Amino acid sequence: MKIHIYYRHTPVTRTTSRGRPSWFSHEICFASLLDSLLASEAPEDIFLTIVFDGTEADFAADFIPGYLARPDVEASPIGKNVRVVRITGGTQRRASSACLSLIKQDCVDRIRDEDDIIYSLENDYLHLPDWVAPVVALAQSNVRWDYLSLYDHGDKYPENCDYIDARRYHHLKSKIVVAGGHHWRTVPSTCGTFLQRRSVFLRDFKFATLCLNDMYHFRILTELMRRVLLTPVPGLSTHSMEQALSPGIDWAKVAKDVAGRFSVEASSVD
Repeated sequence: MKIHIYYRHTPVTRTTSRGRPSWFSHEICFASLLDSLLASEAPEDIFLTIVFDGTEADFAADFIPGYLARPDVEASPIGKNVRVVRITGGTQRRASSACLSLIKQDCVDRIRDEDDIIYSLENDYLHLPDWVAPVVALAQSNVRWDYLSLYDHGDKYPENCDYIDARRYHHLKSKIVVAGGHHWRTVPSTCGTFLQRRSVFLRDFKFATLCLNDMYHFRILTELMRRVLLTPVPGLSTHSMEQALSPGIDWAKVAKDVAGRFSVEASSVD
């Protein structure tokens, strides 16, 4: 079983800092991803595709080339398993569609095992350094799942969350399972960053091409199609939105620790 990560990224000049926690930067999120991959037990089984929506000049000016040129990254299996694919999207919808087409073609050319995991990852997620092991343990268990998110979305905790949409899950009931020492819960929806097996990607590709709002997309899958979506408790990553962070984890400390290990400038995590 291999993990294929599709990291969607755009020039940071197109993005906004509105609603972000004080520690946030796209650079620190990418550094946390690399940090976790370098620390994984079997990095040779992880393949990182950076799907960059921009020009060659945009990419040359981005922070990512500097990280890929680091000696510790170049010398690692991750460095050997990384590639950059440049797309011309311009909008989130078109970029998402281009990434789906890329993954679909890779399922013909590169991803052959039905149980290989595809991780569709947006560029504003901060990861814990040890997220890979719980995912592998879950995948190798007898627990049934179709989709995983590493994000324990704050909107599932209406009593503790200021996120305005938390009200819709006030009466949420979840099934709790344990695999590899980590708890997972069933949820009806998550955001556009999630994991699935190759077999699930191909089976549900027709739904993905609709490019619906994340919540509606997953509620069609979980409520109408009876797919199982699991998220970890506590979270193994967080979407970097101030009012909806994965609860119970000091994400500012996670960001600071990553910044120290990768010598990220303080201004990048202010």
